[in-house]
Amino acid sequence: MFNDNTALNLDNENLKAAEKEDSAQESKEQEAVLPFSLKTKDNEKSDPVNEQSIDEFENLKMDSGEDRYFSYRPEYANLWQIEERLVPSILADISKNFLTYFLGAVLCALSLYKVYQVQETRDLTARYNEVMMNNENLHKEWLSLLAQRQTLSEQGAIREAATQKLKMVAPKTEAEQVIKIN
Repeated sequence: MFNDNTALNLDNENLKAAEKEDSAQESKEQEAVLPFSLKTKDNEKSDPVNEQSIDEFENLKMDSGEDRYFSYRPEYANLWQIEERLVPSILADISKNFLTYFLGAVLCALSLYKVYQVQETRDLTARYNEVMMNNENLHKEWLSLLAQRQTLSEQGAIREAATQKLKMVAPKTEAEQVIKIN
């Protein structure tokens, strides 16, 4: 019967035949893709290294990239389907996740209200500070006026002001007259 080496040789021969068929098919595909030949009269007369590189280029397998990029894989094909009606899709999503959107809207409203409260508090604090400063200034002025009244109400200050500003003199005791009111 067959031994392992014979089976391996047959498999190798089958693989080589399949590879030749694939390369022949690929060269036909590449010829269909490339409408021109890379060989020119100058290239044919040139060195064999150039002919070898041209042959390698012609036998180069073109990779479509379908197996490497997820967008071409069949399991991801539904990701690229475009839904033409956007508004019904959005409304369906909102109705499905209503609680989440409602809580998000409430959270945004509360955040805006908190910002409004902080701004109002700052404005009221600034007004309060202005009123307190004005009150302190009025209190200082009132104390100053009280001190001035105290100094002006003393008998010595009154007598001095009457003699200097009004040129008044004190009457003599003989010239004084007493009037009685009943």
